Amino acid sequence: MRRCSWGKPVFMVQLGISGNKLFLWDVFICCKSAVLAKHELRFPKEDQFAVFSDCVWSYEGASLFVVDYSGSIYTVCT
Repeated sequence: MRRCSWGKPVFMVQLGISGNKLFLWDVFICCKSAVLAKHELRFPKEDQFAVFSDCVWSYEGASLFVVDYSGSIYTVCT
């Protein structure tokens, strides 16, 4: 699953198929080319978190909200 931020700078989030990996991409656009810089989001202990089910950007594009299957919501500030 991939989601793009609404504002600038442009960010893209990629949720892994297994639901336990989350990647945040910086998108740098110049003329006709785009450069992607990947950042893996790491969490303290994997056993404390359920499998991620969905993610959504705030309208300002400054925050990312990630939901897991147990109903917990996590905020990632960019």
